[in-house]
Amino acid sequence: MTAFGKGEHDNKAGNFIVEIQTLNRKFLEINVNFPKEYSLLEPRIRKLVSNEVKRGRVSLYLSVELHPGQQSLVRVNMALAQQIADAYRELKNELGLAGEVDVTLVAQNKDIIRLNEKILASEQYWSGIRAAAEKALDSVESMRRAEGGEIEESFRIRMKKIEAAVDEIDKQSDGAVNKYRDRLIERVSAVADRKEDIDERILQEIAIYAEKVDTSEELIRLRSHIKQFYCFCDSTDVVGRSLEFLIQEMNREVNTIGAKSSNVNISRLIVELKSELEKIREQVQNVE
Repeated sequence: MTAFGKGEHDNKAGNFIVEIQTLNRKFLEINVNFPKEYSLLEPRIRKLVSNEVKRGRVSLYLSVELHPGQQSLVRVNMALAQQIADAYRELKNELGLAGEVDVTLVAQNKDIIRLNEKILASEQYWSGIRAAAEKALDSVESMRRAEGGEIEESFRIRMKKIEAAVDEIDKQSDGAVNKYRDRLIERVSAVADRKEDIDERILQEIAIYAEKVDTSEELIRLRSHIKQFYCFCDSTDVVGRSLEFLIQEMNREVNTIGAKSSNVNISRLIVELKSELEKIREQVQNVE
């Protein structure tokens, strides 16, 4: 679901602000947009988020304002810097090269200026980021729950329409065999000489037709899926993928019923059912 949350926490190290934005996705995708010096903490923040969010694209942003007097997050290897600077100067003199050996040239070596990982991994920094992130996640969860409530209400309204359509299909299907029998008697009577011949042929044809158009099993399964759908709506578990599968199975039963029936009214109801199921399927993509 689409949501936004912001959390802020202040401790001895500094003021930490985490912003989280979530977008609809079928699977979980976490994008951590932290300043480079805090990249060491990325695995921890990913684990924190994945424990709370199961689906969607989650983007995290961190800003930090350190308090005065805090120990530096970076350390300089002065001995190595001196050796590299001396090496550049020696190279310049030996080859008669122009230019100056400046700080940019020396500092471009990745081993000169490095993160002070011990300080970054200390409890003050991580606890500040974690506390801010937890507040942001709480805010995100509140927005997602509000949206989820609206989606659930929409699900129930559409499912009631589906139930009504299924009941109507059941009623329409009941009379299909009888109507076919009446038409068949009329047609067979025109070509058969004896009543015994009429009865026998009609029974055979009706039996074949009844088997062909029988949708009782599909309707039973469809009603079972509807009950299961309501159970998932009442559940507090992660049910998004289960709902997707259920809608897929309901579509399968509806298509089978449509293929078996030649009733115009049932065909109209099948179109309505497929339309409602498609609308639910689109919304299910937003559900964890």
